[in-house]
Order: sequence, then structure tokens, then C-alpha cells
Amino acid sequence: MLSARIITSENRIVTASAEQEPDLFWGIRGGGGNFGIATRITYATQKMGSLVGGWIAYPGARLRDLLYVYRNVMRTAPPELVVELLALSGARPLACAIVAYTGPPQRSSKALSALLNFGPPLANEVSLKPYASFGSPGRNIGTLLQPPSTRPSVSNAIPNIYWMGGSLSALSDDAVDVIAARVRDAPAGWGFSLGHYMHGAICQVPPDATPLMRTRGAMTYHFDIWWIDEKRSAECMTWVDSSVAAMRPYSRNATYVNYLGSNDVAAVRAAYGMNYARLSTLKRRFDPNNVFRRNRNIRPS
Repeated sequence: MLSARIITSENRIVTASAEQEPDLFWGIRGGGGNFGIATRITYATQKMGSLVGGWIAYPGARLRDLLYVYRNVMRTAPPELVVELLALSGARPLACAIVAYTGPPQRSSKALSALLNFGPPLANEVSLKPYASFGSPGRNIGTLLQPPSTRPSVSNAIPNIYWMGGSLSALSDDAVDVIAARVRDAPAGWGFSLGHYMHGAICQVPPDATPLMRTRGAMTYHFDIWWIDEKRSAECMTWVDSSVAAMRPYSRNATYVNYLGSNDVAAVRAAYGMNYARLSTLKRRFDPNNVFRRNRNIRPS
């Protein structure tokens, strides 16, 4: 982000950039909508042609082992490698690795060898492809992701979706056991994700460069579920809540702000850590009456 035009709670129009209102520019890059409404944002884009990436699908029963592979891969991952894990109930339970490698293509085999050799996979769609297409599953994995035919067919039904998560400083053996157990006992429609592993360029700036916490080696997870029959609501939501509770002993007190389950003041404060005091001072300056409060709210100091 190079700049943003912000309308404040007092109806002022402010341009925030490194040269104009630099404190506000710092705050909006992580502080969310706490300071005003952005009506224009200017970005410097990064030219990106092709990369080596795509989805790899494994049997869902192998999730526990895949978590160990993921942990080992990311401990030594080059900065050009990003891996996100996604496990879910489809036509059959699946555990997927979604990978992106932006380094020289000829070096990708070494970076991805542990994931490519794990399995054998049910489907492997990793290849050199345009950046814009790597995040979506191809035909083979798309077929595996189809919901089972036993689910009720309701025309025009809008599914309920509920999810919650947290952050980890490390993926311990005990945390792996909890994840595997929660997924094993999950109701239909379950999902689990693990990723946002903090390494590479995002950790090569000072920790207070933006409000976002940048703890090297930290990662985030979430449990999610979807359902149509309202009679399943309590069962489904309880599974998510109890899964997050089971992970709490292994989780960081500071949770990535997008994964907070509520606007609890202490949780928001912990999410920003040492940067919260500066954000609170900034809030007092640009929104002293806390007009913008229906969010992960930063209170004016």
C-alpha cells in the first residue's frame, strides 16, 4: 500500500501515506476499520508471471502424518515457499496441501520433495502455472471435493457456516494429536485449516513496522463447519467451539486478529501486543468517540 484516502468520524478527508499522516498510514495497515472509511487505496503491485504451485490431495486419514510433514517442511522452508493445509469432508475425507513456490522453477523439486513424496497422493496438481490460477483446485481435486450424495438436497438452500481459530507458536506433538482427534470425531461438513506460517519477507522488517504481529515460526489454524438442517446447529457449533477450546493449552495468547471469536477487549489487546498502546493513542486522535466500533475494536486511550 502506498496511500489511502480516509474519511474520519468527524467527516474529515485525510490522505495517509509515508509522507502524509504517517502515523495513520501505520495504523490502517493492520488496525482494520478503526480509524475511518477508506474510499481510495493506491497499491504498488508486484509483477508475477508464473510460479510452481497447486493442490496436492491425500486421504483424510493421513492428516495426522501430514501435519508432521508440514511441520518439518516449514521449519526449513525457503522464503519463496508458502504451504497451507486444508482438511475437509468431501465425497471422502481429504487432507490437502496448497503450495506456492515463487523461486526458480528448477529448484522447486527440492523445496517440495517431502510433500510430493508423501502419500502417494490421491491427486497432484502442482505445476508451473500462471499466478492467477494456482489457488483454485483443478478438475481431479475438484471431483474429490464434491459433497457426498447422502447430504440432503435442498433447492436454493443457503448453508450455515461457522468457524473459529487461533494461533500457534509451534506445532507440538500434543497439538497434532488434538487436531487429529477433533477431526476424527467431527460431524458431517467439517473442515480444518492450518497455515499463515510466519517466515520470509514478512519477517524481514522490524516487529513494529505495522500493527500486525510478526513472530517468526508462528502459524494460525481454524476449525469450520457448514450445514443446512437447522436441527444440526447446536451439534455443529459445539464441535467448533470445543475444538478451539481443546487447542487452547497449545495456542498463543495473541491470536491473529482476523481469527478472534469476539470483540473482547483483552483479546484484541493481546492480538496487537506491544503495538496496542500506539493504536489506542491513534484512535483517540482520529476517532475519539469510538464511532467505528463494530469491529475488533481498539478503544481510544
